[in-house]
Amino acid sequence: MTDPLLEQARRGILPIGEPIIDTHAHFEPGFSYYHIPYLDEDAAVREMDRYGVRYAFVFSFTGVRSDFALGNDAIIRLVARHPDRFAGFTTLNVNYPELWLAELDRCWDAGLAGIKLIPHYQGRKTLDADLSPILEWADEHACPVLNHSWDDPAALQRWADQWPNACFIIGHASLDYAEAVNRCPNVYQCTCALLMKGQFERMCERLDADKLVYGSDFADLDIAFGLGPILWSRVSAETKRKVLSHNPRRIADRYIRAPRG
Repeated sequence: MTDPLLEQARRGILPIGEPIIDTHAHFEPGFSYYHIPYLDEDAAVREMDRYGVRYAFVFSFTGVRSDFALGNDAIIRLVARHPDRFAGFTTLNVNYPELWLAELDRCWDAGLAGIKLIPHYQGRKTLDADLSPILEWADEHACPVLNHSWDDPAALQRWADQWPNACFIIGHASLDYAEAVNRCPNVYQCTCALLMKGQFERMCERLDADKLVYGSDFADLDIAFGLGPILWSRVSAETKRKVLSHNPRRIADRYIRAPRG
């Protein structure tokens, strides 16, 4: 049977007929450790339009290793200017727990709608810090938390059970959390980044296809880099649409309070 999404992709025709929602994107003009194109706000939106990406969950570059408040300010400005295109996530540094809650409140009041954790780039592992204040806050605000890596699949299941109103997103493609993804209604697996041949097919075999969500790592990586392995995969067009649009929209509808496209 002909896959209409693959045929469109082969002809360079995007979008896929419905809006793509990207659950893993970075933005921040004027700051990066290395050259990244499309850091200009208008250029980033144009690049999203080029591939049919209507909406993206976005967090800062600066907050990864430097001043997270400065980085969050850039995301606040981006969301204020494009509320129908971006859901902004507050980036936190696990080394400063005394600042977490005040920063979460400040950014929430300014319009951000989720939380980004990346302890691996901050000299720690997820289990090195007591994340319970963050996760309790997320549960109270019914918002998503995307972590670069949750480290311990059993711990992720416990947290998902303990804080059922929060949404837990596994930031990078993995099969390590299959049990948590398949069992916990509030745990989702992001596809960022599909580096190995057949990786997406294996994820679809092992994981509940309703719990897989597209993520590009744009602008750190190119949007096409994440789309290609999905569009060219040997899975049904229905599954591809779920991952690229339907599943992330379910997260947005349930957990994102900002306006959406």
